[in-house]
Amino acid sequence: MLYKVLKFVGKYGELKNHGYKFCRLFAGNYMTWFKKTGGEYSSNNIWIFKKGADVEFKDFYHMSGLVGEFVRDNDPIKPFPTCKLCWRIVIDNDGAVFANEGGDRYNSMSYFSRDENNKYYQETPQEEKDQMIPDMNYEEFSKRFRTDMISLEFGNAMRELMNSGMVEIQDEELKSLIS
Repeated sequence: MLYKVLKFVGKYGELKNHGYKFCRLFAGNYMTWFKKTGGEYSSNNIWIFKKGADVEFKDFYHMSGLVGEFVRDNDPIKPFPTCKLCWRIVIDNDGAVFANEGGDRYNSMSYFSRDENNKYYQETPQEEKDQMIPDMNYEEFSKRFRTDMISLEFGNAMRELMNSGMVEIQDEELKSLIS
């Protein structure tokens, strides 16, 4: 299957001027640059690996190109009255990204804490869970889709990199790790 992946085509020396920090990772001593957004404990990082010139957003891995393209081309929304502006996305394992314009249609349970999620899931009748996604129950949905929210700060950092000319989106065939 072809995936849209991000490849770094800029000059690594310019990354420091854009707020990226250099580090070496793993026993292979991989040269890597990263930019952290969203506070000390946030996982909203942008990673640029010199080996392979790969660029990854957060933990989207091979879906980083799709997510980056979506954030670049779409404006943030306010999915719930209590939320700040963000991008609320649904990633299809088949290689599509689309927005969730709010409401409970697409598994909003993933936005609760784990305890709240478990309590909600245990107390909610199966009929109500099944109505959240037409013709698809929670288990089927969670196997096929991933939902996430991208903060305004992280999304703007992604947009800045996507619009800088330092990365490009390429189609790449990825081999399955499971045979």
